[in-house]
Amino acid sequence: MSREGVSAFLTRVMTDEAFQNQLQASPEATLAQFDLTPDEVAAIKSADPSMIQELGVDERVSKTAISADRLLQFDAATMSQAVASQSWTTQVAHLLKHLLYNP
Repeated sequence: MSREGVSAFLTRVMTDEAFQNQLQASPEATLAQFDLTPDEVAAIKSADPSMIQELGVDERVSKTAISADRLLQFDAATMSQAVASQSWTTQVAHLLKHLLYNP
């Protein structure tokens, strides 16, 4: 498992709006920039909170985005308040689902 690759990807997708746009426009090419196993790519593409959590990424990764307020800005703009109060993996999953499946 390439935990560093997953951490780098998740941190970037949660904090970098230009990267989010890149992921939305070209998911395969964007994911290929990171050292990810096929299972990790599948978990990210699934946008399933439990699969993302199983990747074993430390919750500290999420605190970067949450403290930067980027993920919460996304929540306020596109998701309900209920999602904003969910776990970080659920928030990341909703963000990924939005980016990967709502062009």
